[in-house]
Amino acid sequence: MAYCRECGASIDEAVKFCPECGTPAGVQTAALPDEASPPARVSPTAVAVLVASLVVAMAAFLPWESLFIISVAGTKGDGMITLVVGAIGAGLAGIFIKRASRVLFVGEWLLAVLALVVGAYHVNDQAAAEGIFVTVVASLVWLLAATRGIARPHGKLHQES
Repeated sequence: MAYCRECGASIDEAVKFCPECGTPAGVQTAALPDEASPPARVSPTAVAVLVASLVVAMAAFLPWESLFIISVAGTKGDGMITLVVGAIGAGLAGIFIKRASRVLFVGEWLLAVLALVVGAYHVNDQAAAEGIFVTVVASLVWLLAATRGIARPHGKLHQES
C-alpha cells in the first residue's frame, strides 16, 4: 500500500493520481510500513476557512447600524444569524482541520453563502456600519477558501519550486 506525500491518503499501486488531491502517484507516493500511519498535515485551505469563519462570527459584535452617535450591534438583529453560522463553520473547520474533505468544504461553502446573503442584505441600509462590511468581506474570503477546498481539499495554496 502506498500513501500520497501531499495529503496522506492511501493509494492503490495501480492508480496514476491520488484520488483525494490529484497529485501524480508515480512522483509523490512512498510506501509506508504497515505499522506507520499516513502523515496528517494541516490543510492551509481549512485554516483559511477557520480564520474567515471566526471573523464572520466576531463581526456580529461590531456595530451593524450607526446613526450619528447611536450604534446597534449585530447581535441585536440579523447579526445573530452570522454569529451562529460563523461559530458552526469555525467549529467544523477546527475539528476537521487535519482531515479536510470535499464534504466539509461543501458545508462550509453553504454556510459562507448564508453569511454573505445576510450581510449583503444590509449593505445598502442608510445606517450600515462596519460590522456589516466586515461580515461581507470575511464571508467572501470564506466562500473563496471553501470553493478552493471543494476543488482541491488537500492541495497547497501555492506551488513550491
